[in-house]
Amino acid sequence: MSIIEISNFTGMIIGFLILAWFVAKLITRFFNVSNFNEGNIEQKFYREKWPYKKKDYLLSVSERKFYEVLKQVVDDQWLIFSKVRVADVLVAPREHVYNKTFWYKIQAKHIDYLLCTTKYVSPVLAIELDGSSHDSPKAEKNDEFKNQAFEDAGLPLLRISRAEYYDHTRLKELIGEKLNNFTS
Repeated sequence: MSIIEISNFTGMIIGFLILAWFVAKLITRFFNVSNFNEGNIEQKFYREKWPYKKKDYLLSVSERKFYEVLKQVVDDQWLIFSKVRVADVLVAPREHVYNKTFWYKIQAKHIDYLLCTTKYVSPVLAIELDGSSHDSPKAEKNDEFKNQAFEDAGLPLLRISRAEYYDHTRLKELIGEKLNNFTS
């Protein structure tokens, strides 16, 4: 190999390195990712505002109506939480903690209302408000799963059918029955 061939080869390598450096600079400038260690990488590539917006109401009209009745029935005896994720109420035993199957079955499900003690905020009763959306085969299977999961966990689950009017006295009786059945 002669000196001319070596210098041509060296020149090609240097030219390629300069071109690679220039392309890398263009990519960095185009995507504005000069420092991946700062902030969220997703936000570096997403230049517009996130597409989320606040919902006007947390509860539907019928859920809100039942909530108002429930507040009157339980008075200050219990705290009422709505739309609670099942995974925040039920947990898998320690020996099953690494089995993701149990987690996945509850992580995206929620219950409509949860009554908790006022002192320790301990769950005492889950309440599901069942409407027409619970009539499909998939919803019925989901309801059966929730019924069994809550029973096995030792947390009572009360199912109430949606209605135009709720009898305060009857609702108080149903809550009392559920709580007494699980504590006696």
